[in-house]
Amino acid sequence: MRRVCELALVTLCLACTDGGPEPASFELAEPEPELEAHAGFEHAPERERVVDPRSQPRLELVALEVDPDDGACPYEIEPRGFPAVADDGATLVDVYGFVPGNGDWTDAQMELSWLDAAGVRVERVYDRSEDWGASEEPSGCEQSLARVRERVATLNAELAGHTWRPLERLDALYSAPGFAASYERFDDPELAALDGVLASLPGADRPVEVFYRNGHFIARVRGVRVLQSTPRPEWRQFDDEFCTTSAQIEMVYFDRPTRLALVHYNYSNGGCLCDDRHYPARIELSAELLAEAERRSLTRFVETHRERLAAELDE
Repeated sequence: MRRVCELALVTLCLACTDGGPEPASFELAEPEPELEAHAGFEHAPERERVVDPRSQPRLELVALEVDPDDGACPYEIEPRGFPAVADDGATLVDVYGFVPGNGDWTDAQMELSWLDAAGVRVERVYDRSEDWGASEEPSGCEQSLARVRERVATLNAELAGHTWRPLERLDALYSAPGFAASYERFDDPELAALDGVLASLPGADRPVEVFYRNGHFIARVRGVRVLQSTPRPEWRQFDDEFCTTSAQIEMVYFDRPTRLALVHYNYSNGGCLCDDRHYPARIELSAELLAEAERRSLTRFVETHRERLAAELDE
């Protein structure tokens, strides 16, 4: 009787179903797309980079109020967007306005420098000493302005022949920047306090230090390791006996994609016969130097230096 019941149950189940799917059909169904592509869709090519003309390096001639007794013409040149590197990485460009040693502002000059792998080309933007006495003549300043305006237009046209991107300032301690720069930054021309401040900081808090020594561009974390040592013997000078012989690095600007850098150095020693102006040079920074500069901010050093100076004043 039990056997008969089991057969009846199997027969009943088969009668209520179709026996299930065949083994070959045990596959996952493809999901239906939730969104359908538009019939008119076409791949858009990558757009060409749009460059804001205002971001490009250029020179602007502007009016300037002057004292008639100074004998100077009423103009000034304002540089915009410097320093910069060409998009192809071949050229750096920089501009510098300065007063030669023992001169005053009526002797001021401005230079535009182009730095490529072959060397440095310097173009004079203006020399105010050429305007001496022009303001006393009826059309003297008009002639000076016309000359400067033409010069600015020529230089701007050459600059406009390239596409540029700005350089970044390297966040580092320039521990031997020369007399003029050190006095301006630290109120301590001899920089005697810097060694003590660096020594007081743990190695992890010490900034990247950049300087020139024995004909080399050097970057290091003091007491930790040297990040770069590149020979640059041509940065020495032997023509001006009143200034230092070795270069003194006061600032570095760099381009992150190419690691190219613009170095400002001088020979200033505080002597009244020494010219305090700086000179531009080109160098490639090491990847290790840039990585450490990214990790080691100058902020902690500056704070410690200020605290130490304040404590000395309170004594």
